Amino acid sequence: MKIGIVGARLAGSYAALILARRGHEVLLMDPTVGEKACGGGITAKALATMPWFRDRALPYREISAVELATPDGCTATVPLSRPIHIYSRATLDTALRSAAIRAGACFFP
Repeated sequence: MKIGIVGARLAGSYAALILARRGHEVLLMDPTVGEKACGGGITAKALATMPWFRDRALPYREISAVELATPDGCTATVPLSRPIHIYSRATLDTALRSAAIRAGACFFP
């Protein structure tokens, strides 16, 4: 089957990787490749569900608590039962897109 995916970031590149591995002809398209200011936060559930993360040693920062703040200065620190990982979006997106291309997807910027 021929499949086109618009958006070569986390979801699009991971979908292209899975589909290409299953033998589909995949065209991955994204005109906005590059770093995003928000970073790449990956939840514990996503880390457990996506085996791709276990197979890669990408640099990340582990977050085990979040601090909430109100406009009047009140704060609360909430520990996370399962930490999240924060990746550079450029590193994360490039690694996933490269894995999809190695699996047979074609990338069109």
